[in-house]
Amino acid sequence: RDSTASYTLTVHLKDLPPLVFEDQVSSPGGVGFPIAMNLMDATDILMRNPYEKVEVQKVELAVSITDRLSRGTIEWIRLEETTVEEGDPIHLQVAVQNLLGELEIHPLQIDLPDGSGSGPIQITVSDAGNYLLESMKRNPDHFRTRNLEDLLKLIQEYKRSDEVYVS
Repeated sequence: RDSTASYTLTVHLKDLPPLVFEDQVSSPGGVGFPIAMNLMDATDILMRNPYEKVEVQKVELAVSITDRLSRGTIEWIRLEETTVEEGDPIHLQVAVQNLLGELEIHPLQIDLPDGSGSGPIQITVSDAGNYLLESMKRNPDHFRTRNLEDLLKLIQEYKRSDEVYVS
């Protein structure tokens, strides 16, 4: 049945701070399986980590479900200014075509860091999966954990699937 679930998954670990994941899944076949897969992925990474034994004490799941699909694709992106001075924000319009609805136009502002210099810049707007792939290409060492603390930090960088990301 077509449904969308917004959920918060909290994994409580012995002697460590809890890990909290917030996301949204939408599926024509129901949302139970995708949520269960995310839970299994998170606990599998923790339980099979090569650094230290981790004990999962409790898992909490809070879910809100609606009976409709909430999916879409980025159709186009429009840059509102053709030139930008250092320190000025960049304004974009992102058009998202909902699977079962109208085209939605979302304004997006990007603040460039100080000292970004002059000249052409490349801006990428994508979903969570493509943002992660781009990040792995750009900085693969960031994803090479060296201890349990690095692994926990990386897990907490989880990106929601219902948002757009800019790099």
